[in-house]
Amino acid sequence: MKHLFFLLLFFTSSLPQNTYFKLVSSFPSDNTTYITSDNKGSLYAYQQDTLWKYDPDGDPIANFNDRLNYNLFSIDASNPYHVMLFYPDQSQIDFINEYFKQENLSIDLDEIGMSRATVACSSYENGFWLYNPVTSKLYRYNNQTNLVLSTKSLNEIISNDIEPNYMVEVNNTLYVNDPNIGIMIFTVDGEYVKTLQLNGIDKFQVIDGMICYQSGLNLNIYNIYRGSNNVYSLPMEDVDELAVSFAPDTWRLFIANKEGVYIYSVNMNLFK
Repeated sequence: MKHLFFLLLFFTSSLPQNTYFKLVSSFPSDNTTYITSDNKGSLYAYQQDTLWKYDPDGDPIANFNDRLNYNLFSIDASNPYHVMLFYPDQSQIDFINEYFKQENLSIDLDEIGMSRATVACSSYENGFWLYNPVTSKLYRYNNQTNLVLSTKSLNEIISNDIEPNYMVEVNNTLYVNDPNIGIMIFTVDGEYVKTLQLNGIDKFQVIDGMICYQSGLNLNIYNIYRGSNNVYSLPMEDVDELAVSFAPDTWRLFIANKEGVYIYSVNMNLFK
């Protein structure tokens, strides 16, 4: 009996950390190419030319498919009332509201001389940022599509050739990602602050001072202020896309793969 006890103890201690995650719901989807979430716990999933919005339990709320045959590259839902959709192949940006109704602000990047922009994100007061690889600069526009500022060449700032693939502004701070260099941090005035040596990241979320991203079959949560990185095993092995939400009383982990979308509740003792 003593041997059995120690065997069970060893087996239990060897279990992956997916005890932090419990499956809430799932639904089939054979072509989900992008997911993200907002600070209210909603999930955004791009599936076959249609962007869907789901509540934290996976019930559909709204959908948007006004841009059929457009290549949606990124979704910025950091402001759930002013969601930004970026179509670089068509040099187009759309903003939709929380009900997925298209707002009056639809931007043709050709008209502002930014048709070569490869990365975009929303900014405070309904402005937006663009990265132009021709100049290697960041540009901030206001909600009237007027240029407010541009940075120095990022190649000169970093002293390296950079190729950003993702950026997001959170709490007056701009985070610009290059998988080979790390995450570059700027003020909203375009001043370079520092680079976090987090390499190999495709995209991430910044929530309450934490950078959340996928690394292999792990969820990584990097504390910006402490410089610490917590790693949690994901509850499934087939993961193409993930997103997290730490909305009050509703913590969620969203996972998408070729078969469907899976929604997990997150134990609120995750950081204890």
